[in-house]
Amino acid sequence: DIIKKFGSNSFDCVISHGMLEHYSDSEIIHFLKTQLSVAPLVIFVVPINSMSKKYRSKGFGDERYLSTKYWKELIKKDFFIQFIFGFGFKEIGLPHPFEVILKNNIISRILAPICGINEFWVTSKRSKSIF
Repeated sequence: DIIKKFGSNSFDCVISHGMLEHYSDSEIIHFLKTQLSVAPLVIFVVPINSMSKKYRSKGFGDERYLSTKYWKELIKKDFFIQFIFGFGFKEIGLPHPFEVILKNNIISRILAPICGINEFWVTSKRSKSIF
């Protein structure tokens, strides 16, 4: 058990990239709860349903390409979403210069649903905001 190994709030943040999209909704909730037991903030990055077929073909084949809206609905039941950032214009077939636009956090949040990849910053509902 991770809590026995590390203890509650052993870390400032837990990060995963390209992992959660391989699991069921219930497993995702379980993983997030477990991660939030050892850190007050979880940041995870997942590809979303707007990712191009070209980039989807590079995956393992069991990825669930869910929409930003679906991720938000799934997460907000049990957790508080601090931020959602979008990036990955090349992953939806647009040229790289568009990636420069996403260096602005406000624009990145607005464009998240049309990007190829989303980054979620999540905390427990108890802590609401840590920023």
